[in-house]
Amino acid sequence: LKQKDVTRHHDKLSTYRDVIKIISEILRELEVVATGRQPDISEETEKYFSLNRTKVYGYIALVSNQEVMDRYNDLIDYLIPIIYEGKKGTWNDMRSKANDMLNAMRRDLGINEGDILYRGSR
Repeated sequence: LKQKDVTRHHDKLSTYRDVIKIISEILRELEVVATGRQPDISEETEKYFSLNRTKVYGYIALVSNQEVMDRYNDLIDYLIPIIYEGKKGTWNDMRSKANDMLNAMRRDLGINEGDILYRGSR
């Protein structure tokens, strides 16, 4: 591989790690509401989501393909009514949409051994 390709791959991997960290923090906060351990989404969570969702959009736009962007948008479009409008969401749907995004990232990175699936019982 050319140095340019190696650098681009490393940039994607680094960016995807940053994206995963931000999304994981948001999902952690939403999980406590979805599982009933907390009645409502905190103002801090709403603020964190507001500050970071556009940042993540920019990160993804700089390094990835349309499939990754589409899966990210699917996740965010699902989360917006939950965070801003108080709609109910399920942990299964959140996890599924996050997995779809992760699998699109894996394909973009050239990891083609199949999709990652949740096979647990929760």
